[in-house]
Amino acid sequence: IMQVLSQLPGPASFWKHFNFLLETPRESRKCTQISQLIAQKGRDWGYETIVDPHGNVLIRKPASAGFEGRPWVCIQSHMDMVCEKEATSNHDFAKDPIVPRIVDDKLMATGTTLGADNGVGVALGLMVLEDRTLRHGPLEVLFTVDEEIGLVGAMQMPAGMLRSRRLINIDSEEDWRICIGCAGGFDATMTMPLATCPEGRMPFEVLVSLSGLQGGHSGCEIHKGQANAIQLLGRILLHTLDGTTLGYRPMGPATPAHPAAAFQLLGLCGGTKRNAIPVACTARLALPADPAAREAVLVALRASYEAVAAEFASLEPTMHLRVAHMGAAPDAAFALLVAPRKGAANMAPISPVAALPAPLSAEAALRYLRAMAVVPHGVLRMSPDVAGLVETSINWAKASLPAAGSPHETAAQFEFLARSSCNSQQGLVYDQLAALSNLLGARLSEPINWHNGWLPNPQSALLTTAKRIYAEVTHKEYEVYAIHAGLECGVIGEKYEGMDSISVGPTVKDVHTPKEALYYRSLPGFCTYLLRLLEELQ
Repeated sequence: IMQVLSQLPGPASFWKHFNFLLETPRESRKCTQISQLIAQKGRDWGYETIVDPHGNVLIRKPASAGFEGRPWVCIQSHMDMVCEKEATSNHDFAKDPIVPRIVDDKLMATGTTLGADNGVGVALGLMVLEDRTLRHGPLEVLFTVDEEIGLVGAMQMPAGMLRSRRLINIDSEEDWRICIGCAGGFDATMTMPLATCPEGRMPFEVLVSLSGLQGGHSGCEIHKGQANAIQLLGRILLHTLDGTTLGYRPMGPATPAHPAAAFQLLGLCGGTKRNAIPVACTARLALPADPAAREAVLVALRASYEAVAAEFASLEPTMHLRVAHMGAAPDAAFALLVAPRKGAANMAPISPVAALPAPLSAEAALRYLRAMAVVPHGVLRMSPDVAGLVETSINWAKASLPAAGSPHETAAQFEFLARSSCNSQQGLVYDQLAALSNLLGARLSEPINWHNGWLPNPQSALLTTAKRIYAEVTHKEYEVYAIHAGLECGVIGEKYEGMDSISVGPTVKDVHTPKEALYYRSLPGFCTYLLRLLEELQ
């Protein structure tokens, strides 16, 4: 790994620490090892090192000679990473190192996320701690756990842990921009009890898979309008089962696009991460014994797919629908139905889906698919004050039938991540989910990991200094912005009155996907800027 990294520009110390992060497992909820190793580095360097009960690590580095009278400054990043891989990858994030590769001006991983979000910030913090030649006031370097699953480490961090009232978060991903505000958010789970019908089970089981979607970060990329695989497959199945209109609806009574096609619903699974737009969803169906009836289902599925695929021709060029028979001796007509766009040659095997003990009743299947038709996803409100900024959104992150963790009832689950930079709008989204749950005969969990947004302060003294140093180093002006995603600045700032925060970083793109890339030419300049900022802060 180091042979690849040693070719790249920037401080050798940074790449040494980034190599350490590539070799160390650090998936969210599994940060014990990385937390212990970073804490040991702090002790080995002779610094005061604190590990809180949740695994957050705080290392204090004394001021350089002559800088002792300056106030404390905190550099902050998170240790965990989103672990996503290509469908054909055999990578085991619990033990395998991330394998880097250089592609033009990008450092990427091989078939997986790179973990530059937020390994870059962690490596920069370690670099600053190790180098005793740097000039700066007293420093606190904070490494948090489980940011990617709801800013959990920052929320659990004990109040009073920090001495600093200035916070430099290194979890932004555009080196020419400085972030001064972010959205708040919460998670919620809707559970919908459903009836089954053990009699009259159809004999042919198939998997219907919609995959190959673009996906992306549910905050930073929600405004791009990419499709949600769960939402689309639900729509395709409803069109197939109910014979609903697919296109133009003339005046007068609606004419179905095709006759209803009979199937039974045995299971459905879509989405993997709360903060990732779902890229795949698979349903498990039972089809009739009659060949003509089975063929009618295939025809209806294809027609439904082609109708919705046309809407996303430019946004989802590699989306495809597949139907695979699950029997030991599949009927030739059901061996594989492919409705591909581009990239069909690289399609991965369809993932298995757990089945209910008995299929949903006809009424329950329709109720479930109609529920999927009205569940919200996407941008709910643009900011009335900041042009182009999403204020409020919701990501329909996961769907499961049968529901995970509901062994005593037949139920489906929908999982959501909502975001807003307006606290009252954030509350409204939860109230709307609660109202929808009531109408659907479902239950909604209490909001999970609720946190308010980080409100921008354009008059911030830290921001003023940061902008001045950036201009002196780069001869350009920083672009100041707020982001529709979660950053730990707001959560940490709420614990400390008067905390002045900014968020910066070198350029990283396509985070939370196997396309994640660190634009390595942005790193040397960012390092120069960060070290100069630490030296200049009064």
